Amino acid sequence: MDNNHDEQQIRPTTIGRKNYLFTKSEVGAKANAMWYSIIQTAKLNKLRVREYLEYLLEAFAWTDQPDWKAYLPWAPEIQERFCITN
Repeated sequence: MDNNHDEQQIRPTTIGRKNYLFTKSEVGAKANAMWYSIIQTAKLNKLRVREYLEYLLEAFAWTDQPDWKAYLPWAPEIQERFCITN
């Protein structure tokens, strides 16, 4: 019997621990937490994460007042465009 599944589940946290050393301030820690939340939420919604993040960054660079609900991972347009099964 092995615990490979469990080890793989905690691997991102242990790798992230090394990256946390570069968080020099509370603001930096909050920024990291936001990014990790966005990435994990995208994964849970079965999105192609890199493409989704690129889309978000490009969309928010060109608008001052984005319609946030349209960019949420479970929004129909986002699911249609970035879902892994498509």
